[in-house]
Parts: sequence; C-alpha cells; structure tokens
Amino acid sequence: MKQTGRLKEILESDTELVVVYAIKEHVRDLLKTSTPESFAAGWEKLSASVKASGMDEAKSLLRTFTSWKKELETYCLTLADQRPQ
Repeated sequence: MKQTGRLKEILESDTELVVVYAIKEHVRDLLKTSTPESFAAGWEKLSASVKASGMDEAKSLLRTFTSWKKELETYCLTLADQRPQ
C-alpha cells in the first residue's frame, strides 16, 4: 500500500505524467490481449488516449506502434496460445 500511495502522490503533482502513465497502462493492457477482438478494442483505446493527449511524444510512439501493429497483434495472439488453460 505504501507504493500505491506514493504513486498517487507523484501522479497528483504532474498532470503530464498522469497522461503518460495512462498511456503506458493502455499499452500494457493491449499487450495482454488474447483475441483479435480484444486487440482491436485495446488498440482503439490506446489510439484514442494518444490523440486526446495532444502530446507529440505520445503521437510518435503511436506511429511506431502503428508500423508494428500486425507484429504486435501476432505477438499477443501467439502468447495467448501458449498460456496455460
């Protein structure tokens, strides 16, 4: 709980950091997807967050991810096939 409290304290002090942290969480959620549908939904959530942020760095990251989109989806689906049931 101490770490959670510290994270909250840090995020409350910097609005830009909150945005970056949220985008990181969307990337993390995207990489946990296991179906084409969940990947598409995660991709839309990530894209919407980046566009809403207005941050050039986030837009650059999204361009990079867009160029790797098919590979990222393949990675997620392949990993899902290897997870224990």
